[in-house]
Amino acid sequence: DALLQLRKAVDIRPEQVESISCKISRTQARNLRFPDPKNGNESKFSMPYCISRALLRGQLTLEDFEDPAIKEPRVRALLPRVSVIGSEQKLGGKPLDNEVVVKLKNGTEHVCKTTEPKGDPKNPMTQDELFNKFRDCAKRRLETEKIEKIIESIMKIDKLGNIKELTDRVTYL
Repeated sequence: DALLQLRKAVDIRPEQVESISCKISRTQARNLRFPDPKNGNESKFSMPYCISRALLRGQLTLEDFEDPAIKEPRVRALLPRVSVIGSEQKLGGKPLDNEVVVKLKNGTEHVCKTTEPKGDPKNPMTQDELFNKFRDCAKRRLETEKIEKIIESIMKIDKLGNIKELTDRVTYL
């Protein structure tokens, strides 16, 4: 989340990056244990991969975690430049911020800290973000037209005469 925020605020291009340092909790660091993922499953548990992919694309989608995506040369080139530092989880009972430091080849450093991940009640997704995430997940099984009709039904759920209109649309056969 911190890298995506930083990417929106500052025009950072992959070729400018000397290094990226990610300070996260020790628990997160243990869970994200694949610095150089070999397949799609490992990429889901790789902070360097997620950071590299997010820098390149400005987002992460389900397709980014499939085997062909992790082999992309531009992603592979960024992986060794990303380091992960596991730190204490709490300071005085309060969670520490996650921090991303992007050091550019010209010596400039950009820092972004986040406390709450995107989607947390304290940092909710926008309606557009939520529906785009739904589209990304649903497109694996449903046609675009059906996805949009489901979103349309959700948007007017309080005006539906019968919830069956929505349930019929979300039923996958």
